[in-house]
Amino acid sequence: MARPASSSAVSALALQPHMGATPARLAADIVGDSGSASALEKLNQAIGELKTLAVQPLLQSAINALNANDLQGAAEWALKALHQDERSGVSWYVLAVAREKAGDFAGSITCYEAALKLIPDHAEVANNMGRLAFRIGEQGVAEQLFRIYLARYPNHPEGANNLACALRSQGRFDEAIEVLKASLMADPNHAMVWNTLGTVMAEQGDTANGEIFFNEALRLDPTFAKARYNRGNMRMALGHLDEAL
Repeated sequence: MARPASSSAVSALALQPHMGATPARLAADIVGDSGSASALEKLNQAIGELKTLAVQPLLQSAINALNANDLQGAAEWALKALHQDERSGVSWYVLAVAREKAGDFAGSITCYEAALKLIPDHAEVANNMGRLAFRIGEQGVAEQLFRIYLARYPNHPEGANNLACALRSQGRFDEAIEVLKASLMADPNHAMVWNTLGTVMAEQGDTANGEIFFNEALRLDPTFAKARYNRGNMRMALGHLDEAL
């Protein structure tokens, strides 16, 4: 069951920014991991639904290699699957994950692009491509890909966070705030979203509301290091040096 946000955080959501000096660098970024346990479990399910039976054992071996952090082995098994069926979107997707985890971002994007064309419900692919595009500085491309993901999963906290980060990096603060507000109205229990909203406000010089949102993030997750770091920057900007330290 969703817990209500604190009254100060709810009030701050309705306020206009109070512009002031821009504080020190803040911590918030796009999130997601194409190689996480939950992501690989989704791939396992997709493999089980494949109509091309010849590629199933090859891709299962690739997933096993990813779970064992054998990135080279995972890529080799995915390539063997593609030799069997070059139009297997899941095979391209598995290869993309392996290359991304190995740090080959350019190669990974090429594989994700191939998967995007072949997988009917491609929102997850778009989200992964968006993260890579953001990493290499293509914020406009990342924005469009994150919008595909949010169209499929409206107000999803990860999707909202990632799109807001892409918008913030382009200086489109009002749009970023609206994306984050919509997500928080749907479910106010995500510390990550409150933290990112705090950074958007603070980068406009609104340290007062920024601190409120960082406080809310820490209320929900007292171990959230980025929010604690950001709150310290807010207190330093306000001249409360002992509290900042």
